[in-house]
Amino acid sequence: MNFKDVDRIPVVDLEGFIEETIRLWSCQGYPASMRVEDYFGFEIRGMYHGSIDIDFGPIPSFVERTLKSDSEYITRVNRFGYTEKRSKQLPMRSYGYTEFPIGGREDWEEMKRRYGPQDIRRYPKCWGRDLFEHCRESSKPVGLGLVWGPGRGPKGGYGMGVKRFLSTFARDPEMVHDMFSTYADFVIEVTRPVLDEVDLDYVLIDEDGIAYRNGPLVSPGLYREFYLPHVKRVLEFFRDRGVGILGECSSGDIGPLIPLFLEAGYNLLCPLESACGMDAVKLREEYGRRLLLMGNISRQSLMGGKKQVEREFESKVPGLVESGGYIPAVDDIVMPDASFESYRRYIELVKSYRMA
Repeated sequence: MNFKDVDRIPVVDLEGFIEETIRLWSCQGYPASMRVEDYFGFEIRGMYHGSIDIDFGPIPSFVERTLKSDSEYITRVNRFGYTEKRSKQLPMRSYGYTEFPIGGREDWEEMKRRYGPQDIRRYPKCWGRDLFEHCRESSKPVGLGLVWGPGRGPKGGYGMGVKRFLSTFARDPEMVHDMFSTYADFVIEVTRPVLDEVDLDYVLIDEDGIAYRNGPLVSPGLYREFYLPHVKRVLEFFRDRGVGILGECSSGDIGPLIPLFLEAGYNLLCPLESACGMDAVKLREEYGRRLLLMGNISRQSLMGGKKQVEREFESKVPGLVESGGYIPAVDDIVMPDASFESYRRYIELVKSYRMA
C-alpha cells in the first residue's frame, strides 16, 4: 500500500464465505474439518471488523427475538431493531428488512441515547495492557473497521429504511445532518482511547449499500451537502493521529462518488465490484497513486471454471501489483455458485505469482 518493493502478494480474504459454500465444497474435495484460513493460508481476514473488536452499534442493543416462524422462513428482530425475514434452509440469505426503529425526530432522539461513546461495554473484555502490547507487537496490519452511520448504515437506511431515509433529505434535512454529526462525534470519542494506546495501520469504513449496480444511492450533490462535512471531520481525526490508510468500502458502482471520497480524505477503495462496472485497471489509469485499491477479482469468474479464473487474474493482477498500491481479493462474498476448484485455482495463482 506504500508503493514499495514487496516479496509476494498477500493472500487476503476480503468478503468471506457463506456457510452454504463451505458445505457444498465439502462435497467437492474441501476438507470439512479444516478452517478456511488454515487451508488456504490467508494472511489477512476480516478487515471490515478490524483487529480490535469495538462495538459501534446501539447499547443497549435491541432484544433479538423471533416474531414468526414457519417451515420455510423466520421473521425476527435483530440487535439494531430491524425486523427481517430469513430463509431457514439458507440462513445467511436475508429477504430484506420490513420494519425499522426510527420513524421520525422523536425516535431519533431516543436512538441517540443508545450511542453513548463512553460506555465501557463497547470495548472487548480483554481491553487493557495485554491487548495494547499484542497490537504493538503484531506482525500483521492493525486496524479498525466500522460502519458509517447508526444501525447498518445505508443498507438499513440508517435505522429508518432506505425509502424513508431518502425522503428525509427533502422533508427534514436538518435531521440528516444531526444524524451524521452525532455519529461523527460518536466515532471520534469511541476510537480516541484506542488511538491513545495503539498505532493503527488502517481504518476501513463500511458503507455497503451506498451504491448498487446502476450507481450510487445518493447523488454527488447530496453526498457533498450531507455526508462530506461529517465524514471529512472523522477522517481528519484519524489522519491527525497517524493512520495512513483510510478505506471506503462499498459494493456497487461507486464511480460518481470517487472524487468526493478523495476530497473527504479516503485513499483506499474496496471491494471494487466487477459486476457493477468497477475496474481497478481503469481506476489506476484515472487516479494514479491517489487511490489505493483492493479487490476487483470478479466473483463471477469463480463461477466459470479454472480457465476463466486464470483470464481474470492475468487481465488485472500483474500490471496492478507491479505498479503497487493494489492487493487482489475476490470482490464479493463467495457463494455456492463458485466451485471449490475455481477458488483453489485463484489462491494458487496468488501464491505462485513472483514479483519482478
